Amino acid sequence: MKLITILFFFIFFYKSFSFPNNKYCVENNIFDFKLNISFYNNNYANISAYLPYKSNNIINCLKQNYSYKGNDLFFSNNQNTCLNTNLKKYNACPCPPNIYYNYNNNNIEVKTSIGIITLHSC
Repeated sequence: MKLITILFFFIFFYKSFSFPNNKYCVENNIFDFKLNISFYNNNYANISAYLPYKSNNIINCLKQNYSYKGNDLFFSNNQNTCLNTNLKKYNACPCPPNIYYNYNNNNIEVKTSIGIITLHSC
């Protein structure tokens, strides 16, 4: 019975962290850049960013739908979403970006034309 309980706990624990969960953040102290992505219900995310030295430098994209397959997160290809519109505005496409979830490290990698941005659980 103890073995079954331990096995059940391990499976539950592993599955609960096999997809993005909660909030992921990055802050770049050199450029004062901030990016936060909060994942909800394994189907949408709220994305906020602070881009210094730009007019209208605060971006808030709420309830951006995504799907999750393997380790990849797929946001909408619709170019009129808040996420894709703002990425185009700041020349940071591909729109949507290539996003990878590393469940071993519990972090997110966002691949854009300006480089890879790694967000850590926060």
